[in-house]
Amino acid sequence: MSNKRKKAQGANLAISRPALALVFVLFVFSMLKAQVPANDQASLEKVVSEINNGHPAAALKISAPLAEKYPQRPEILAAHGLALLDCGEFFKAQALFERAIKRDADHPDARLGLGELAAGRLRLDEASGHLRRAVASSSFKLRALQSYAKCLHDLDRHSEAKTVLDRALAEVDQIPEREKARIVNSIKIFAALGNTLLFQIPDSFKTTSVGFSTHENNIIIPAELNGRESVKFQVDLGMPGGLAISQALAEKLGLKIIGEEMGGNVAREYTMKVGLIDSLRLGDLVVRNVLVHFMPEPKFVGGSDGNLGKVIFQKTNMSIDYPQSRLFLFNRDEPGLQSKRMGPGKVSKAIPFWNKSHILVFAGINDMEPTPMIFDTGASVPVLNLEYYLEHIDPNAQVPVPKEGQPKALPFTMKSLSIGGFTFKQAFSVAIDLSFLFETGKMHYPGIIGASVLQAATIHFNFADSVMFIEKKPDL
Repeated sequence: MSNKRKKAQGANLAISRPALALVFVLFVFSMLKAQVPANDQASLEKVVSEINNGHPAAALKISAPLAEKYPQRPEILAAHGLALLDCGEFFKAQALFERAIKRDADHPDARLGLGELAAGRLRLDEASGHLRRAVASSSFKLRALQSYAKCLHDLDRHSEAKTVLDRALAEVDQIPEREKARIVNSIKIFAALGNTLLFQIPDSFKTTSVGFSTHENNIIIPAELNGRESVKFQVDLGMPGGLAISQALAEKLGLKIIGEEMGGNVAREYTMKVGLIDSLRLGDLVVRNVLVHFMPEPKFVGGSDGNLGKVIFQKTNMSIDYPQSRLFLFNRDEPGLQSKRMGPGKVSKAIPFWNKSHILVFAGINDMEPTPMIFDTGASVPVLNLEYYLEHIDPNAQVPVPKEGQPKALPFTMKSLSIGGFTFKQAFSVAIDLSFLFETGKMHYPGIIGASVLQAATIHFNFADSVMFIEKKPDL
């Protein structure tokens, strides 16, 4: 073969390879842009509607077959991921968001999911970057704006958070009245906060510990407010906020009201006033500028003066030593301080959790596959969603008629609960209709891990890395 002919063939190959690559890219792009049939598009719109209305379990039944049918469509992958996320399946959700981003780096719904995941792991700067890209054109625009505003608020950028919520009121049509009231309330609070740095912990803080008592398995610790008022609070990791006290105690302290928010429990919703406390002392730790809610009709356990929520504790790393009745707090930026507290007991493998409105971990009930559960020191016993109980544990159970104003409830004995490689046996439990709580919170989980299950152990929360460890003592 002549040299001229060889050179011509080489030139053809040099041209054909990038040409083939271009053809492939155009083919993939055309597949992504191809229209989804009208019936499947209607199903996707139903998924979006169910998620927006707080029914992620219903959305999941539609989104799962869609995602299987269209494994390359980023809008379907992202919607399916958000349905999974709202059901607590944060690992599966993350994988779907990442797949969607590979197909469309700017897909707003995938960015929304990644932003909420990052915020739930307290990676707030990363979260704000994702959420900023989500708000422009997400199918879940109201949710994207609210998530972005909350992220900015958690970064103490309250004025920017207010601007984002102002935008929500201006740009989103047909906001439900309950949601609109929440937004208006948040706007007023963000405006009042201005440049306030909330829940401030001194840079010099290393570690402290506080002894606690228990009442019906609930942890009660001593504290001090504003340098003068001795109080005792329940440690309630199931409470999304920072601190809840009675209206009477707020008046005694002379606290200024800066706004109000909606709160609720398994049976009803109520309005709470919001204010600021200058300082909260726990052992040797003094936390400044604590956002506090005033409960209208408080029913605090064990004669306590209020509840300390997870926002306080996630500013630190925390260990709850049940056998020694002691709570330890550590500087979150120095994980070695907490590591020294681990042992000489048998320590579980790291248990990842996702920390959104609640702390979610995976646990196995009665030897079943692990499922997402709320970890809540404020629940004295394990609680299962009644719907989950009737579907997976006892479909023939007879549920008593509840008293007026109370949810349906059914006591039962949980045979076992497995978490982190440990199995805890025989726990008195209750199945409760959690539909009201789930609908108002736009979530859907199988249940709650109550404090009683883990009282033979020490629980180590590493909020910096979003993992926890369970330590069983050698003699327990």
